[in-house]
Amino acid sequence: MNRIKFFSILFTLLVVATSSVSLSAAQASAPGSLGLGIDVLPASGSEDTTLGADGSLWFLLPPGKTGTRSFRVSSVANVAMNLSISLGFGEYRDGISAFDDSKKSEVVNWARFSKTSFSLSPGASTVVSITFDVPKGAEIKANLATVFVKGVAQNIQSNKPGFSVGGAARVAIPVFLGVGTAQQISINFKILSTTIKNVEGKRFAYVRIQNVGKTPVAPVGLIKVQAQLGGISVPDPIKVQSSTVIPGQSRDVIFLIPRYIPNGKWTFMEEFQQGPVFQTAEADIALTKPSIITKANILRFFIFMISLVVLYFSLRYLRKSRKKTETPEAQDLLDLELALELIRKRNLRSQTTKKTAAKKAPANKTATKKSPVKKIVKKIPAQKSVAKKAPAKKKATKKAAPKKR
Repeated sequence: MNRIKFFSILFTLLVVATSSVSLSAAQASAPGSLGLGIDVLPASGSEDTTLGADGSLWFLLPPGKTGTRSFRVSSVANVAMNLSISLGFGEYRDGISAFDDSKKSEVVNWARFSKTSFSLSPGASTVVSITFDVPKGAEIKANLATVFVKGVAQNIQSNKPGFSVGGAARVAIPVFLGVGTAQQISINFKILSTTIKNVEGKRFAYVRIQNVGKTPVAPVGLIKVQAQLGGISVPDPIKVQSSTVIPGQSRDVIFLIPRYIPNGKWTFMEEFQQGPVFQTAEADIALTKPSIITKANILRFFIFMISLVVLYFSLRYLRKSRKKTETPEAQDLLDLELALELIRKRNLRSQTTKKTAAKKAPANKTATKKSPVKKIVKKIPAQKSVAKKAPAKKKATKKAAPKKR
């Protein structure tokens, strides 16, 4: 049975591998798994709305000015936490916010928080504001930083299953501080091209965005799809969100084309917006049926074939070893039963031999006594009769012969 369970588990693992080759990003990092939730609140000042309309923690301040933004910190743990807030170094790598604890931000001395340490009970939330006081002689440039929110469980031993903080948790919020006016720290981008690619049996659109301004951008877009012939249009536009594009670089806004849009020739009418900047473009594309021959399908096929081969040889092995016992104790018990069976058969054979010998012994004695008497009685009269009759016939034949002559 142990072998059967082992091979069953092995085959199950192989089958599971064919159905899921990789883990999605949403499953790899579920929201709230750190025990903290952060929401950047919309900007309220006229100067902040230029960059803060999309909910990012971004500032645009001329030298000598002050700006404030707020964010909400929520506890999604089931234990009370002590929280601390600080400002650190920040940068963008391939459009993704990154940080380095070994470096210090250039604007750390300009920042002040409404509170830097406080406590949160399970499920509670609080609003924290960050204010930048830009010196009058500050250089006109774009600055990057990171707000760190760190939570430590008040009583680590009281953690329960579920969303809990195992000792400590930290969340990072990217910060952009543009020192200068809207003309000096301009926001601008372009839509360069749109291409369609069939990837792993799915249709993806790639819209390339180039940042030609002096601030990072992460524009929000709406894609309206209309047929080139007949004027048929898809009623619901496709909403997309670009990753952060730093000045002088280009990135692709990638989105999945819905399955309900049939194959054919279509026109994508694209609209992207970042703060007050609004860009549009049109692209004629052709949607084709994706091929089923993909890397994932090929991998699934090979894994399935390997699982079949493993299953075949495992069943073959089990058939050969079916007569064998699985444990030494069972083998010893089987040997003992075989020995007892041999002893029982030998006893039966010996008893049968004795009984047959006892039955045959009297029969042999009677046969030896009676057989000589019978033979003598039968043979003696036969010899006498023959001896008496034979001379009589010869004499009769001799006497009759002379008369005929």
